[in-house]
Amino acid sequence: MRQLFLFLALGAMIALTTPASALEKTSARMIERSDEWNASTTSTIRYYNNCTGWVWVWSGWSPGEQLGVNFDTGACNTRALNTSWALTFSGVPAGYGFTGTISALGGTTCAAPVLASQPYLPPATAGWNATVWSGTIVPQNFSILITWGAMSGFTNSSALASDHPFAGATGPTACGTCFPTTRLVQSRYYGVAGGYCPSGTTLSDGLCNIEFMLDVNVKCTPSSVENSSWSRIKSTYR
Repeated sequence: MRQLFLFLALGAMIALTTPASALEKTSARMIERSDEWNASTTSTIRYYNNCTGWVWVWSGWSPGEQLGVNFDTGACNTRALNTSWALTFSGVPAGYGFTGTISALGGTTCAAPVLASQPYLPPATAGWNATVWSGTIVPQNFSILITWGAMSGFTNSSALASDHPFAGATGPTACGTCFPTTRLVQSRYYGVAGGYCPSGTTLSDGLCNIEFMLDVNVKCTPSSVENSSWSRIKSTYR
């Protein structure tokens, strides 16, 4: 099984013990979204915390490397996935072969069944990248998985942002202030597609584990309560 060792400092190179990868992270200003409201959804699920106004930009992905975020929709009768959003940074325009695949998985490991999949085409400039899922039905616990692609022999020039537990260029330190040091992290790195596929490992910035800035819009149909059940409950307390 591959092990992941991170040697992290601000803007430093990350060394991974996979032959495919040499991830680099750099600090960047947070890019705000202006489309938070969505009439076709009932909830937006996100796990990142960007209280510092800074993000880590993770680049240097090699072909086939996978990362994802697990989501828990809670108690619903049905769950329709409408849109996912990822904060993406890119150095080249789309169409140069630096693409990949984004998938909705019916579970929380990279071996979970694929419910829907489509090309992942990051924008040419930094910004929020929307993927439309058109109401794909998902279970309570599902994942969004990105598999990086690239022209043969070249490193993918796209990059994905995460929150910034460490102190930003102007502070403060987020981990331990904006969120606890023990927060449950839902973002996972899975190594190269086709290899051993465990439940994944977290990535750290040297202070705390990070959450990728990837969220989902879900329409939840609440579970119905039968009238007879409610009557029985009321009769208990008469």
